[in-house]
Amino acid sequence: MVKRHWVALFALFMAVALAAIASGLLYSVYRRSRLTLEISRQAVVTQGVITEKLIQRQSDHLLPFDVPAFVVRYAYPTPLGQMRTGEQIVTRRFFERLGGVGALVPVTMREDNPAVSAVDSRLTFPGSTGWRMGIALVALFAASALGGGGARLLRGGKR
Repeated sequence: MVKRHWVALFALFMAVALAAIASGLLYSVYRRSRLTLEISRQAVVTQGVITEKLIQRQSDHLLPFDVPAFVVRYAYPTPLGQMRTGEQIVTRRFFERLGGVGALVPVTMREDNPAVSAVDSRLTFPGSTGWRMGIALVALFAASALGGGGARLLRGGKR
């Protein structure tokens, strides 16, 4: 009985720790995908042109390996007629669907601040952000499993 009690408490402690780790990871995912939320207010779409497409290696201190980052660099006119450039890491699928260098691409920008722009304004998790999101979801699942198992052990295994 005493051993079961300590195992249950350890499981609950691990569940809380994993939930805290998952919330930290989800916050970092939010910070990395904040651009989409900034563009969602007062957005204007214009035609831009792709100036460069490249695949870079992106390192993340949480991962023991590098992740490919699909980078699109583009130029677009602002509502005032000035030309601006931008760069965005996009998903592989979006990267492959885009045309080559010189192809036209819709650019979404904020009306009040044209410096905030994106060629893919959807809420996506490219590069290491996707890995962080996956790790966070696994941690949340493990936390819920450990929390449920720990609570069941504390009640004595009864439903």
